[in-house]
Amino acid sequence: TRHADARILIISLEESADLDSTAAESLIEFAQQLKLQQKTLLLARVKDPIRQLLLSLAHEKFVDKLFWSVHDAVVNAENTLRDAPD
Repeated sequence: TRHADARILIISLEESADLDSTAAESLIEFAQQLKLQQKTLLLARVKDPIRQLLLSLAHEKFVDKLFWSVHDAVVNAENTLRDAPD
């Protein structure tokens, strides 16, 4: 695939005001699958209800991975990649 070497994926949830349990479980499973591939999922534009739901269901997978803005998520990704050992 075109970006198979990507190590961090950022998804904006700007259009998502809320998630049902199926969507939340899908995001949790997706984050886990990425982790198994040594990749990280960052979520941007996460509104409070979604933030609270994801942190309550899978705190360890989403702590420090939920951001208010896409810019904040990108800055975090850039810092993570810069600080990562080669």
